[in-house]
Amino acid sequence: MRSLITGGTGFVGLHLARLLRESGDDVFQLSPDASATSGSDVVHGDVRDAESLFNCVLNIRPERVFHLAAISAVGASWDNPELTFDVNVRGTFNVINAASRVPGGCRVLVVSTSQVYGRPSALPLREASPVRPENPYALSKAMAELAVWPFISEGSVEATIVRPFNHSGPGQSQGFVLSSLARQIACGELQNGHIAIQAGDLSVRRDFLDVRDVVRAYQLLMETRGTAEVFNLCSGMAYELSAALDYLKQRAGVEVELNTVTAKLRHRDAPEVYGDASKLRLATGWSPHFSFEKTLDDLLDFWRSELREPQKESFPVC
Repeated sequence: MRSLITGGTGFVGLHLARLLRESGDDVFQLSPDASATSGSDVVHGDVRDAESLFNCVLNIRPERVFHLAAISAVGASWDNPELTFDVNVRGTFNVINAASRVPGGCRVLVVSTSQVYGRPSALPLREASPVRPENPYALSKAMAELAVWPFISEGSVEATIVRPFNHSGPGQSQGFVLSSLARQIACGELQNGHIAIQAGDLSVRRDFLDVRDVVRAYQLLMETRGTAEVFNLCSGMAYELSAALDYLKQRAGVEVELNTVTAKLRHRDAPEVYGDASKLRLATGWSPHFSFEKTLDDLLDFWRSELREPQKESFPVC
């Protein structure tokens, strides 16, 4: 099976590529960063460039396209909404359009987000829940979903839309809350066991999955026949962020001083969000394998490794 992953050198893309290769796929990872294309299976391409993307897809002739490429941070979407819409909406249209022209047909998984639901009026969130995006990132993803339907309607491509809820794991950028907390705790271990944690509102409760469970769901969805379907991807449970911090500091034996940072607070943040993935479970047999605690353990170990190896330049030291 020939698989193309857009955003293939990002956090989730790297985990997905590893899983697919272990399953025997020929995997091609699309990256807009020319410096990331040193490997034979990493190809340079930008989803915003329709012509070069089309040529790239026709050259690879994938049987499956996992469309992960996106501006995925809410804060970044407010800072640069034009870029967010360019990548997330036009980029999705370009990917679907290119995939629709692959000789022999091509199946596409379009990764959306649970944020399209906005502030929930009822829980758990289900696929039929109202779509009410409240930030540029969520709006761009809702629009990206709509960009898929013309191709599905004319029968030129098989496509499935998945709405993942929060997910984390080793390798995630510190721009996301669990990874940020784990990194700061790892810094505390290097600073005589004490750290002043910078965070937003840790009283909120969110539905979290491990990235390794997420990519396994992506793989299963691509192996499930059928199209024009939307699936939630979630644990069905809500975890309080303060409990995550408590767990991390206990595992590390670190004393914590918590400082709430105004810039990390989100306007109209819902106190609790969790979803229902029963449709996904019924269609694929998927269920999560990694506990919330295991995800936190592996995040902490990842940051310990990053911060204790000064030759690594991917992230700044404490």
